[in-house]
Amino acid sequence: MTFNKLIATSKNIFLKIFLIIIGLSLGIAGLSGIFTGRDPYVAKVANHPILIHEFARAKEIEIERIKSILGEAPSDEILKSFNVDKIVLARLVDKKLFDLEVESLGLEISDKLVSQHIKNTAVFSDDNGKFDKNLFDRILSANGLTETKYFALVKKEIAENYLHEIITDHVIQNPLIEKQMVKYVSEEAKFNLVIVNNLPKTYPTEDKEIEDYLKKNEKDFSTKEFRRIKYFSLSYDNVSNDYSSSEEEMKNFYDDNIDSYSSPLTRDIYNLVFESEKTAIEARQLLSKSADFAKDGIKLSGQKTLQEVELKSVTIQSFDKELSQEIFKLKENEISQPLKSDFGYHLIKIAKEYPEHSKAFEEVKSDIKKRLLWERKEKDFSELMQNIEDELASGAAIEEMATKYHLKLQITNFVSKEGFYVNGTEFIKPDLDNFLEVAFSAPLGKDSSLISSKNGTIYFATRCDENIPSKLKDLKEVRNEILDRINLKKSDEDSAKSINMIYEEIKDGTNLSAEQIKGKYKERGFKAQVSEDFSTSRFPGKNSEIPEDILNTIFKLNAGQISKPIKIDAKKYALIKINSFKFPEKIPANLEQDLRKQIRESFSQAIREEMIDHLYKKYTVQMNENFLRNNLQ
Repeated sequence: MTFNKLIATSKNIFLKIFLIIIGLSLGIAGLSGIFTGRDPYVAKVANHPILIHEFARAKEIEIERIKSILGEAPSDEILKSFNVDKIVLARLVDKKLFDLEVESLGLEISDKLVSQHIKNTAVFSDDNGKFDKNLFDRILSANGLTETKYFALVKKEIAENYLHEIITDHVIQNPLIEKQMVKYVSEEAKFNLVIVNNLPKTYPTEDKEIEDYLKKNEKDFSTKEFRRIKYFSLSYDNVSNDYSSSEEEMKNFYDDNIDSYSSPLTRDIYNLVFESEKTAIEARQLLSKSADFAKDGIKLSGQKTLQEVELKSVTIQSFDKELSQEIFKLKENEISQPLKSDFGYHLIKIAKEYPEHSKAFEEVKSDIKKRLLWERKEKDFSELMQNIEDELASGAAIEEMATKYHLKLQITNFVSKEGFYVNGTEFIKPDLDNFLEVAFSAPLGKDSSLISSKNGTIYFATRCDENIPSKLKDLKEVRNEILDRINLKKSDEDSAKSINMIYEEIKDGTNLSAEQIKGKYKERGFKAQVSEDFSTSRFPGKNSEIPEDILNTIFKLNAGQISKPIKIDAKKYALIKINSFKFPEKIPANLEQDLRKQIRESFSQAIREEMIDHLYKKYTVQMNENFLRNNLQ
């Protein structure tokens, strides 16, 4: 699996991720109110925080995307190798920067443009590719979104994209220049690689040289450090559930929050959508005499199922203002006149009307009791955490904290930072993803501060009093390995000199074939081989197998020329023999279109990066170093 493949979004999970992103964008403000722990933010952009929960949700989305491509959950090693944490954080910061710039510039997007964008969104289309209003309503309803809220969210996203387009649009304004660039990037090179292996040699090595090498590379030849770790963890489970609320307290809460327990005026409706007013008028005339509005309406409107037409428990906020006002003027069983919206012409029939009402105190009493319990737990947990933080900072030991606050003090056996016991068996980490990193970052005998786990729900503190220190291995034990390394290094240096010397002798031989070049090296005792015939354009795309350093070298050469030796790995070099360059007589239309798109995207991306650099200078970006140090992979 290549990294380039991971960059592409997986289509089969688009809808799921799309909905998660909506929830993330609209729901995060609520999270800030319930998260009261220390340092709840990952970063601040001009004092606008990116919360730990926001970061965690965005990371979940990225992991889900990678999982869909790999076909399995990615390991921590894969996530680390892809720099997932850093990529996710960078995206969140970039988005916050663009949000602020859109607001600063006062960019306004018309409702008509937003409506058209929504209509063109694939997830809201039926099997024929047409916008399906009822599917749109059901998706929004299933995710707790009103049309108004979603409309505002899309408007914001379009404004950000528009800002980017303003900056990058018409990057190449001259069609002739663009045509020449397409021709330039489509130039094709035909070439061979001559692979030359280093000459393996054994060199006499003095003991002092071996000893010096060992001293310079002690880390490579040392045993792992093992530590015995003392720690306690702290979560909401450490706060009592033994709270009681009086009837008066619960009643007061009910009275103060009566709006939360009120149900607005709602209606069950049938919603038919027609492309033109004329067809809607004709359909209304027929349906006014129909005994089954929904069944006959489905036939007339072209909608397929009752599920597409029937909408349950809609409120006045479910549609835009003008449409909602007309719908809520209707009485039960009444059919509307054709109502125009950006999605077509609607015929609405009110199937059932539910008046506005408030739930009685007794109906919600149980919920209020749980809510008050949660608020008290939240308050007590925050106070407990702050007390422990302050006492640790004042020099209290973790044993004192564990005893004082009834926390379980635990001690591990000797374990390495990599997660293994001395006997080689794997250490089962506690439910703390950054536990070992924290334990090994503190000096011996020093209590750590109270550290948040990566998901922000558990806190812990550690101290290590005992360790099995890392120790330099005995020279006898590593002597052969050091000799191999020294030999490999000297062999590489000597081979590089010889390989480059031979190159200097043949570099002007434009008539030499790849086979003849191979022969020149074999005459000097090198093992060499010629690759198959290769061809590539300047812009081969993301799936090219040709390494970037070789690709960059190819188009700096002339036909017949031989490149300087390029180091492939510790034992091999490659020389490029250019056989020919050729501009295609005619570029296929689909390829030309792709090339134009790639050229524009490259220019656009470069300009976007310049814009982000500018925004970083314009707005202050402050990272939560404590969180990043202990949590980012």
